[in-house]
Amino acid sequence: MNISQPLNVSPEHPRMIVDWSVLAYISWFKMRSPGYIAESPLEIEEFARNIAEYLLYLVHRFTPSELVLAVDDSKNWRASYYETYYKTAIDFYRVRDESSGWIVVLDSECYHVKQHDATEKWFIDKLTKKEYLELKLDDLEKYTPFINGIAPEWLIELAPDCPKTVWEHPDADGLRLIVPKYKGNRGAAKWDFETPKDEWKILTRNLAGNIAPVMTGRAICIDWAEGDDVIAAYCLADTVVPTILVSIDSDLRQLCIPCIGLAIYDPKKTKFTTPTKEAAQLEILCKILGGDTSDNIAGVSIPGRAPFSPVSWDEVGSVKSGKNTVKWVRDLLDSGKDLQGIRDFLDSMGDLKTLDRNKILVHLGCIPESLMQTLTNAVEFAPPPEPKYKLSDFGLSDAHVLSIQNRAHNDRVAEGGYK
Repeated sequence: MNISQPLNVSPEHPRMIVDWSVLAYISWFKMRSPGYIAESPLEIEEFARNIAEYLLYLVHRFTPSELVLAVDDSKNWRASYYETYYKTAIDFYRVRDESSGWIVVLDSECYHVKQHDATEKWFIDKLTKKEYLELKLDDLEKYTPFINGIAPEWLIELAPDCPKTVWEHPDADGLRLIVPKYKGNRGAAKWDFETPKDEWKILTRNLAGNIAPVMTGRAICIDWAEGDDVIAAYCLADTVVPTILVSIDSDLRQLCIPCIGLAIYDPKKTKFTTPTKEAAQLEILCKILGGDTSDNIAGVSIPGRAPFSPVSWDEVGSVKSGKNTVKWVRDLLDSGKDLQGIRDFLDSMGDLKTLDRNKILVHLGCIPESLMQTLTNAVEFAPPPEPKYKLSDFGLSDAHVLSIQNRAHNDRVAEGGYK
């Protein structure tokens, strides 16, 4: 199966939207690489110089008519929805015997959440199937450790029947350990910098706002929105106009289904990786069914068979992929079924609650309507703000700028324009 398509953007100054978090991570990994020699003794200054250098290269490489940096907010609507979903999917039971603690049932698995008497630290024991079957849950006290609270408008829109909850029980710190977290599989990599990670994230958002006007662009960060949401609103506002998206995020490939003018440039591979419409459709359906390991999203279950499993991009493109999820989705697509058709097919035997959860978390068409309206208003074309800084403020000398310009020009000529 051909998963890449020829470039379909005009060489005449396309729009360009940059996934800011990707440039930030590229700069972090560059600074952590063996043998890296910093030009500045201050790591924040070094980071700013690296990211300014790469952004300037992109601007001169593609000469966009409009530049937007898509920036993650500190709050994330998907993480909040994810937690709300699981609070309603978990049964909590207060244990009355001398062992104390809680019995928690989640996704047909049973756990004992206890606090160590000496250290007062909370820990989790997973019960065996035999121990679970021997439990008499009816003899335990079922307890809700949270109360209804205030919810943002978009959460009410997504989950009208779910309690908008806040934790209230004294054991809340222990019980939170059992609740899965959106993107909870991330963050395991060692943090080698002196500046704390949370502080660095704030500085990174501020840097986007300071550097964008210098490149005659805008940085957009909206309350509760991820950079993906900003990108989706920007691309969907005009699906025909030639647009270059700079990102390595696989979740964004689905935008190639409605956006015929979109080309995706991978800043790590330094080449375009735009998928075909058919490959993008197959991948997003596989993600909804199979989940996404990096975002800690589990696959959909069907009684009598193992849950669908996550699928890699290579497996999507393999003609002979043995991955069960890929084959299953391919067969359904070949029979003329779309996402709604798959949902209808699963209605009598599948886990529609999980399917709908995954669709909300994965499909960019499920951004809450109230949030999408705010995003759409924000991405409408507007003149960039007046710059308060110069390139030299980010550590780029005139000679450095000229070198970047020449490199971008040579790459554009050598690669025949925008290939």
